[in-house]
Amino acid sequence: MTVEITLFSPDITCDSCIETIKATTDATEGARFLAGDADRRSFSLSLEQGVILDELQIRLSEAGYSVGSAALAPAAGSSGAKYDPKPVVVSTDHGAKISYTCPCGSSTETVDFDRSLKRQAVHSCCDHHALAEVTAAWRLLDELGSSYQIESAEVEMPWGQSIEFAIARLITRPL
Repeated sequence: MTVEITLFSPDITCDSCIETIKATTDATEGARFLAGDADRRSFSLSLEQGVILDELQIRLSEAGYSVGSAALAPAAGSSGAKYDPKPVVVSTDHGAKISYTCPCGSSTETVDFDRSLKRQAVHSCCDHHALAEVTAAWRLLDELGSSYQIESAEVEMPWGQSIEFAIARLITRPL
């Protein structure tokens, strides 16, 4: 079974860094580089097995790229202020509810994760959007575009599966 994962490194500064990460990934048996974004300091991979990630993290570290949890480093042009959504997961009959603090600070919001759905619904508040699924950050980036800074965290669901929880914050208004 192939696993796709999005990783983040605060050490990424340019497209050359992404190329080094791609070369390192593709030289690791069972790993394949899918995409990278230097501005968001993120990259996605396909892994034949999850344990390959351990070996890849060592190789990336040796190449000068520490791998953090699924928390994006500030995007280029952003204020750099660290936002911590403080997600709290509670079991439901169909999956889970993930409560988090809205980036605007106005409220506590909730995202429903329904295990019976292949594609989860995006929750919106203000100019912010939240999603919980395996590749949540990439989906939000794809759907919303570069006007948003995507930040994410890995959350453990009540049944033991880790899911990516991502928040998209508007950083520039589209023209």
